[in-house]
Amino acid sequence: MAAAATARAKSRHTTQELTTSIAASFDHWKHLVAASFVPLAARTRDVDGFRGRMRSRVLDRMSIVEVTATSHEVHRTPALIARAHERYFKLNLQLEGTGLLIQDNREAVLRPGDLAIYDTSRPYTLAFEDSTRIMVLMFPCEALSLPTDYVGQLAAVRMAGSEGLSGIVGQFIRQLSGNLDVLNGPSGSRLAANALDLVSTMLHAEMDITPGRM
Repeated sequence: MAAAATARAKSRHTTQELTTSIAASFDHWKHLVAASFVPLAARTRDVDGFRGRMRSRVLDRMSIVEVTATSHEVHRTPALIARAHERYFKLNLQLEGTGLLIQDNREAVLRPGDLAIYDTSRPYTLAFEDSTRIMVLMFPCEALSLPTDYVGQLAAVRMAGSEGLSGIVGQFIRQLSGNLDVLNGPSGSRLAANALDLVSTMLHAEMDITPGRM
């Protein structure tokens, strides 16, 4: 795990080729999740029947990962957080199926098109009752042009992908998902920067909509 963490840290300022990984077993899936994101505890009710695939690419400081999997759940526990050296935000776009995100005593039920952000430095749970496909952007907290605590107030808050800025951002991320194979070089880096700018703008707008979270 230490080697994987070192590799992740080094890769945040590079561009990597598109990687496709298919889980040979649920134990293999746990390894793929830790290598692609941060270490997580994972469970499934159907170990033998589990199927999972990841398509991923790193653009500068941002990881872009498309996850397709059968029913399972993952937990970011205090023990795993205590061993972490870096702090990231993760933004999920639900593409297929339904997901449940829990963090900071808030729950967000995510259906296709919905978005939600969460913080890897605080405990969270992601649960998928059935087969699912999601797009995940992961980036250092300081990559956003907003105070970290400010963003944290939106953790596990559903942002509808059918309206407003969240709808625009969702469509942009969906386009990234469909073009992972061509996101490289300077143009890929620019798109990554554009994505972070859009996410910052969307989160700022969400806070304006719900001023009670300030």
